Amino acid sequence: MASIILAASQNVVAWGLSDVTSKVNKTAKKVDSGVKTAEKTKATADRVEKKGLKNSAKVVAKESAKGAITGAANGVVKGGSVTGEGTKGAISGAKKGLGSL
Repeated sequence: MASIILAASQNVVAWGLSDVTSKVNKTAKKVDSGVKTAEKTKATADRVEKKGLKNSAKVVAKESAKGAITGAANGVVKGGSVTGEGTKGAISGAKKGLGSL
């Protein structure tokens, strides 16, 4: 009887540790993802600083404008929303501009 109780309690402990391990692993992945995002943001900020804020703003604005025009044109051609597609294009272009710094 004592061995059955001992075995049962060991299983309960093992299941509990499995849950804890799983939660720790998920949390570690979230932290790692957050660190990577912070590193990318810091790298972008460093590139902007190195290139100069004025020049960086020009690059982002130029790419954003190109994206807006392309998006609006796609909206006309596809029969969609010119404003919606233009906005999406502008955001995409701004991201492209930031990525090119």
